Amino acid sequence: MFDKIYIINIKSHTEKRDKIIEELESARFNNYEFIEAVEGIDLPHTDTLCRTGILSRTFIDPNGIFTKNIIGCAMSHQKAYNKFLEDGYENCLILEDDIKFEPNFFKGMLNGLIDNVKSEMSVVPWDIFIWGLVGENIPHYPAHFSATSGHFNTVREYKKYSPDWAAHAYQITRDGARKLIANNTPVRFAADVNLETSGSTMYCTPWGFINQVNGDINRFISQKMFTKIEASIEDIGLNSTTQVSEDKGSYCGNNMYDIYFSGDRSIIYEKRQWKLNVSKEISMKSVEFKQFTDVDGNTRPHWCHINL
Repeated sequence: MFDKIYIINIKSHTEKRDKIIEELESARFNNYEFIEAVEGIDLPHTDTLCRTGILSRTFIDPNGIFTKNIIGCAMSHQKAYNKFLEDGYENCLILEDDIKFEPNFFKGMLNGLIDNVKSEMSVVPWDIFIWGLVGENIPHYPAHFSATSGHFNTVREYKKYSPDWAAHAYQITRDGARKLIANNTPVRFAADVNLETSGSTMYCTPWGFINQVNGDINRFISQKMFTKIEASIEDIGLNSTTQVSEDKGSYCGNNMYDIYFSGDRSIIYEKRQWKLNVSKEISMKSVEFKQFTDVDGNTRPHWCHINL
Protein backbone atom coordinates (compact mmCIF):
# COMPACT_ATOMS: atom_id res chain seq x y z
CA MET A 1 0.00 0.00 0.00
CA PHE A 2 2.76 2.41 1.04
CA ASP A 3 6.19 1.42 -0.25
CA LYS A 4 7.68 3.54 2.52
CA ILE A 5 6.44 5.88 5.24
CA TYR A 6 8.46 9.00 6.09
CA ILE A 7 7.63 10.79 9.34
CA ILE A 8 8.72 14.40 9.88
CA ASN A 9 9.65 14.84 13.53
CA ILE A 10 11.63 17.35 15.58
CA LYS A 11 14.39 15.36 17.26
CA SER A 12 13.58 16.63 20.75
CA HIS A 13 9.89 15.73 20.43
CA THR A 14 10.34 12.20 21.73
CA GLU A 15 6.79 11.94 23.09
CA LYS A 16 5.30 12.62 19.65
CA ARG A 17 7.77 10.13 18.18
CA ASP A 18 6.63 7.43 20.60
CA LYS A 19 2.95 8.17 19.95
CA ILE A 20 3.23 7.95 16.18
CA ILE A 21 5.19 4.69 16.41
CA GLU A 22 2.29 3.32 18.45
CA GLU A 23 -0.20 4.61 15.84
CA LEU A 24 1.67 3.04 12.93
CA GLU A 25 2.23 -0.29 14.61
CA SER A 26 -1.44 -0.45 15.62
CA ALA A 27 -2.19 -0.25 11.88
CA ARG A 28 0.51 -2.91 11.27
CA PHE A 29 2.88 -0.59 9.44
CA ASN A 30 6.55 -1.09 10.24
CA ASN A 31 8.14 0.25 7.05
CA TYR A 32 8.64 3.73 8.45
CA GLU A 33 11.59 6.07 8.81
CA PHE A 34 11.94 9.37 10.64
CA ILE A 35 13.06 12.55 8.92
CA GLU A 36 14.63 15.02 11.33
CA ALA A 37 12.68 18.25 10.97
CA VAL A 38 14.28 21.62 10.34
CA GLU A 39 13.36 23.92 13.23
CA GLY A 40 12.58 27.54 12.50
CA ILE A 41 14.45 28.68 15.60
CA ASP A 42 17.69 27.22 14.18
CA LEU A 43 17.45 29.04 10.85
CA PRO A 44 19.58 32.11 10.10
CA HIS A 45 18.14 35.52 9.27
CA THR A 46 15.79 35.56 6.27
CA ASP A 47 18.23 37.80 4.36
CA THR A 48 20.82 35.02 4.65
CA LEU A 49 18.30 32.39 3.55
CA CYS A 50 17.47 34.47 0.46
CA ARG A 51 21.10 35.21 -0.34
CA THR A 52 22.04 31.50 -0.19
CA GLY A 53 19.12 30.47 -2.42
CA ILE A 54 17.16 28.59 0.25
CA LEU A 55 14.31 31.11 0.45
CA SER A 56 12.66 33.01 -2.40
CA ARG A 57 12.65 36.82 -2.30
CA THR A 58 8.85 36.61 -2.60
CA PHE A 59 6.85 34.32 -0.32
CA ILE A 60 3.29 33.62 -1.49
CA ASP A 61 0.44 32.53 0.75
CA PRO A 62 -3.36 32.66 0.32
CA ASN A 63 -3.82 33.47 4.02
CA GLY A 64 -0.89 35.87 4.39
CA ILE A 65 0.80 33.75 7.09
CA PHE A 66 4.60 33.64 7.25
CA THR A 67 6.94 32.56 10.06
CA LYS A 68 10.34 30.90 10.39
CA ASN A 69 8.57 27.70 11.46
CA ILE A 70 6.73 27.69 8.12
CA ILE A 71 10.10 27.93 6.33
CA GLY A 72 11.47 25.09 8.46
CA CYS A 73 8.39 22.96 7.82
CA ALA A 74 8.65 23.46 4.04
CA MET A 75 12.35 22.54 4.17
CA SER A 76 11.53 19.42 6.21
CA HIS A 77 9.02 18.21 3.61
CA GLN A 78 11.58 18.88 0.83
CA LYS A 79 14.06 16.82 2.84
CA ALA A 80 11.58 13.93 2.91
CA TYR A 81 10.99 14.15 -0.87
CA ASN A 82 14.70 14.01 -1.60
CA LYS A 83 15.20 11.03 0.73
CA PHE A 84 12.31 9.23 -0.97
CA LEU A 85 13.81 9.78 -4.45
CA GLU A 86 17.25 8.75 -3.19
CA ASP A 87 15.83 5.52 -1.68
CA GLY A 88 14.27 4.51 -5.00
CA TYR A 89 10.72 3.62 -3.92
CA GLU A 90 7.79 4.08 -6.33
CA ASN A 91 5.53 5.79 -3.79
CA CYS A 92 5.58 6.83 -0.18
CA LEU A 93 3.39 8.23 2.57
CA ILE A 94 4.52 11.52 4.11
CA LEU A 95 3.34 12.06 7.70
CA GLU A 96 3.83 14.79 10.23
CA ASP A 97 4.25 13.52 13.78
CA ASP A 98 0.90 14.75 15.12
CA ILE A 99 -1.44 12.37 13.29
CA LYS A 100 -3.96 9.78 14.34
CA PHE A 101 -5.60 7.06 12.26
CA GLU A 102 -9.37 7.43 12.29
CA PRO A 103 -11.55 4.45 13.30
CA ASN A 104 -12.86 4.26 9.72
CA PHE A 105 -9.34 3.36 8.55
CA PHE A 106 -9.26 0.25 10.73
CA LYS A 107 -12.86 -0.62 9.77
CA GLY A 108 -11.89 -0.15 6.13
CA MET A 109 -9.00 -2.59 6.51
CA LEU A 110 -11.45 -5.21 7.78
CA ASN A 111 -14.40 -4.64 5.43
CA GLY A 112 -12.41 -4.29 2.20
CA LEU A 113 -12.83 -0.52 1.75
CA ILE A 114 -9.07 0.14 1.89
CA ASP A 115 -8.49 -2.63 -0.66
CA ASN A 116 -11.06 -0.93 -2.88
CA VAL A 117 -9.24 2.40 -2.51
CA LYS A 118 -5.95 0.73 -3.47
CA SER A 119 -7.59 -0.85 -6.52
CA GLU A 120 -9.08 2.44 -7.70
CA MET A 121 -5.80 4.28 -7.11
CA SER A 122 -4.11 1.90 -9.52
CA VAL A 123 -6.20 3.17 -12.46
CA VAL A 124 -6.10 6.95 -11.89
CA PRO A 125 -3.10 9.17 -12.76
CA TRP A 126 -2.34 10.55 -9.30
CA ASP A 127 0.83 12.36 -8.25
CA ILE A 128 -0.44 13.16 -4.75
CA PHE A 129 -3.10 11.31 -2.76
CA ILE A 130 -4.59 13.10 0.25
CA TRP A 131 -5.37 10.82 3.21
CA GLY A 132 -6.59 13.55 5.55
CA LEU A 133 -7.29 17.26 5.62
CA VAL A 134 -9.26 19.27 8.23
CA GLY A 135 -12.36 17.68 9.73
CA GLU A 136 -14.13 14.55 8.52
CA ASN A 137 -14.58 15.37 4.83
CA ILE A 138 -12.07 16.16 2.08
CA PRO A 139 -12.98 18.63 -0.72
CA HIS A 140 -13.55 16.67 -3.92
CA TYR A 141 -15.36 16.66 -7.24
CA PRO A 142 -18.48 14.46 -7.53
CA ALA A 143 -18.32 10.70 -7.92
CA HIS A 144 -19.23 8.82 -11.06
CA PHE A 145 -20.89 5.42 -11.37
CA SER A 146 -18.71 2.61 -12.66
CA ALA A 147 -20.49 0.02 -14.78
CA THR A 148 -17.52 -2.31 -14.27
CA SER A 149 -17.61 -2.30 -10.47
CA GLY A 150 -21.33 -1.60 -10.12
CA HIS A 151 -20.87 1.21 -7.61
CA PHE A 152 -19.82 4.84 -7.31
CA ASN A 153 -16.10 5.37 -7.19
CA THR A 154 -14.50 5.87 -3.76
CA VAL A 155 -11.39 7.62 -5.10
CA ARG A 156 -12.30 11.16 -6.20
CA GLU A 157 -10.45 14.02 -7.83
CA TYR A 158 -9.25 16.34 -5.07
CA LYS A 159 -10.67 19.86 -5.17
CA LYS A 160 -7.80 22.32 -4.91
CA TYR A 161 -7.90 25.78 -3.33
CA SER A 162 -10.66 25.18 -0.79
CA PRO A 163 -10.64 27.11 2.52
CA ASP A 164 -8.64 24.30 4.19
CA TRP A 165 -4.93 23.57 3.90
CA ALA A 166 -2.96 20.67 5.39
CA ALA A 167 0.11 18.52 4.72
CA HIS A 168 0.03 16.06 7.59
CA ALA A 169 -0.86 12.88 5.65
CA TYR A 170 -0.40 12.44 1.90
CA GLN A 171 1.03 9.88 -0.47
CA ILE A 172 3.26 10.81 -3.42
CA THR A 173 4.73 9.18 -6.50
CA ARG A 174 8.21 9.87 -7.85
CA ASP A 175 6.77 12.30 -10.40
CA GLY A 176 4.85 14.01 -7.60
CA ALA A 177 8.04 14.39 -5.54
CA ARG A 178 9.89 15.96 -8.47
CA LYS A 179 7.06 18.44 -9.08
CA LEU A 180 6.96 19.40 -5.39
CA ILE A 181 10.71 19.98 -5.26
CA ALA A 182 10.75 22.02 -8.47
CA ASN A 183 7.82 24.18 -7.36
CA ASN A 184 9.32 25.07 -3.98
CA THR A 185 13.03 25.48 -4.66
CA PRO A 186 13.85 28.03 -3.36
CA VAL A 187 11.09 28.00 -0.72
CA ARG A 188 8.24 30.31 -1.69
CA PHE A 189 5.24 28.40 -0.31
CA ALA A 190 4.26 26.68 2.91
CA ALA A 191 4.40 22.87 2.60
CA ASP A 192 0.60 22.54 2.32
CA VAL A 193 0.27 25.33 -0.27
CA ASN A 194 3.06 23.73 -2.31
CA LEU A 195 0.97 20.55 -2.68
CA GLU A 196 -1.81 22.40 -4.49
CA THR A 197 0.27 24.86 -6.53
CA SER A 198 2.84 22.36 -7.86
CA GLY A 199 0.88 21.22 -10.91
CA SER A 200 0.48 17.76 -9.38
CA THR A 201 -2.58 15.63 -10.14
CA MET A 202 -4.33 15.11 -6.82
CA TYR A 203 -6.87 12.52 -5.68
CA CYS A 204 -8.47 11.63 -2.36
CA THR A 205 -11.31 9.78 -0.68
CA PRO A 206 -14.45 11.74 0.33
CA TRP A 207 -13.54 11.46 4.01
CA GLY A 208 -10.29 11.63 5.94
CA PHE A 209 -8.63 8.43 7.15
CA ILE A 210 -5.74 10.15 8.95
CA ASN A 211 -6.43 13.17 11.14
CA GLN A 212 -4.15 15.82 12.59
CA VAL A 213 -4.40 16.29 16.35
CA ASN A 214 -3.28 18.75 19.02
CA GLY A 215 -2.76 16.48 21.99
CA ASP A 216 -5.92 14.38 21.98
CA ILE A 217 -8.06 16.97 20.18
CA ASN A 218 -8.44 16.81 16.41
CA ARG A 219 -7.36 19.82 14.38
CA PHE A 220 -10.88 20.80 13.28
CA ILE A 221 -11.99 21.37 16.88
CA SER A 222 -8.70 22.85 18.14
CA GLN A 223 -8.56 25.29 15.23
CA LYS A 224 -11.91 26.77 16.27
CA MET A 225 -10.66 27.08 19.85
CA PHE A 226 -7.44 28.83 18.79
CA THR A 227 -9.35 31.24 16.55
CA LYS A 228 -11.37 32.42 19.54
CA ILE A 229 -8.24 32.72 21.68
CA GLU A 230 -6.44 34.71 18.95
CA ALA A 231 -9.33 37.13 18.74
CA SER A 232 -9.14 37.67 22.50
CA ILE A 233 -5.37 38.26 22.35
CA GLU A 234 -5.77 40.82 19.57
CA ASP A 235 -8.42 42.64 21.61
CA ILE A 236 -5.96 43.24 24.45
CA GLY A 237 -3.00 44.00 22.18
CA LEU A 238 -0.75 41.01 22.97
CA ASN A 239 -0.31 39.63 19.45
CA SER A 240 3.40 39.37 18.49
CA THR A 241 2.78 39.60 14.75
CA THR A 242 2.11 42.38 12.33
CA GLN A 243 -1.49 42.30 11.09
CA VAL A 244 -3.39 44.18 8.43
CA SER A 245 -6.98 43.43 7.46
CA GLU A 246 -9.55 45.19 5.34
CA ASP A 247 -13.10 44.05 4.59
CA LYS A 248 -13.62 42.67 1.13
CA GLY A 249 -16.75 41.15 -0.36
CA SER A 250 -17.02 37.48 -1.25
CA TYR A 251 -15.55 36.69 -4.64
CA CYS A 252 -17.78 33.77 -5.55
CA GLY A 253 -20.90 34.23 -3.39
CA ASN A 254 -21.47 30.45 -3.25
CA ASN A 255 -22.38 28.51 -0.13
CA MET A 256 -19.69 26.46 1.62
CA TYR A 257 -21.09 23.12 0.43
CA ASP A 258 -20.62 24.16 -3.21
CA ILE A 259 -17.15 25.51 -2.48
CA TYR A 260 -16.12 22.12 -1.08
CA PHE A 261 -18.07 19.66 -3.23
CA SER A 262 -19.68 21.22 -6.31
CA GLY A 263 -18.62 19.96 -9.72
CA ASP A 264 -18.68 23.54 -11.02
CA ARG A 265 -15.03 24.37 -11.65
CA SER A 266 -15.77 28.06 -12.11
CA ILE A 267 -16.38 28.48 -8.36
CA ILE A 268 -13.37 30.21 -6.84
CA TYR A 269 -13.15 30.59 -3.09
CA GLU A 270 -11.78 33.81 -1.67
CA LYS A 271 -11.74 35.12 1.88
CA ARG A 272 -13.70 38.24 2.72
CA GLN A 273 -10.66 40.00 4.19
CA TRP A 274 -7.15 40.96 3.24
CA LYS A 275 -5.02 39.24 5.85
CA LEU A 276 -1.38 39.48 6.84
CA ASN A 277 0.11 37.62 9.79
CA VAL A 278 3.91 37.75 9.70
CA SER A 279 6.36 36.92 12.46
CA LYS A 280 8.58 39.82 13.48
CA GLU A 281 11.59 37.54 12.85
CA ILE A 282 10.89 37.99 9.13
CA SER A 283 12.65 40.89 7.41
CA MET A 284 9.73 42.09 5.29
CA LYS A 285 10.11 44.88 2.71
CA SER A 286 6.63 45.12 1.20
CA VAL A 287 3.35 43.26 0.71
CA GLU A 288 1.13 42.95 -2.35
CA PHE A 289 -2.28 41.33 -2.68
CA LYS A 290 -2.50 40.26 -6.30
CA GLN A 291 -3.43 37.47 -8.67
CA PHE A 292 -1.50 34.22 -8.37
CA THR A 293 -1.10 31.83 -11.32
CA ASP A 294 -0.06 28.24 -10.63
CA VAL A 295 1.95 25.84 -12.80
CA ASP A 296 -1.18 24.71 -14.66
CA GLY A 297 -2.28 28.28 -15.42
CA ASN A 298 -5.06 28.36 -12.81
CA THR A 299 -5.46 31.83 -11.35
CA ARG A 300 -6.50 32.87 -7.87
CA PRO A 301 -7.21 36.50 -7.01
CA HIS A 302 -5.68 38.53 -4.20
CA TRP A 303 -3.13 36.09 -2.82
CA CYS A 304 -0.64 37.64 -0.43
CA HIS A 305 2.86 38.20 -1.88
CA ILE A 306 5.40 39.02 0.85
CA ASN A 307 8.56 40.62 -0.55
CA LEU A 308 11.76 40.10 1.42
